[in-house]
Amino acid sequence: MNEAVKALGISKGTAQRAFVELQEKGFIVLQSQGNWYHRRAHEWRLTTKRTQVATGVQLATNEWRHWRPQKQDAPQQSTRDAS
Repeated sequence: MNEAVKALGISKGTAQRAFVELQEKGFIVLQSQGNWYHRRAHEWRLTTKRTQVATGVQLATNEWRHWRPQKQDAPQQSTRDAS
């Protein structure tokens, strides 16, 4: 995330919200969990691109295609009399 902050010139909070949104919408997937004590950062995978892994090549999974926005409730109509 620090790389994103520096490269994009945004705050850590903005970067964190962007990563959450990208993950929720299926554009990125957490490939490897980071560890604070061992100074390892999270490793993310783009779902739109194929990825080189230890066992060969992992094809693009395109999870973003399955994402749908949540439907919002329709606005309630007023039941007041028009006097």
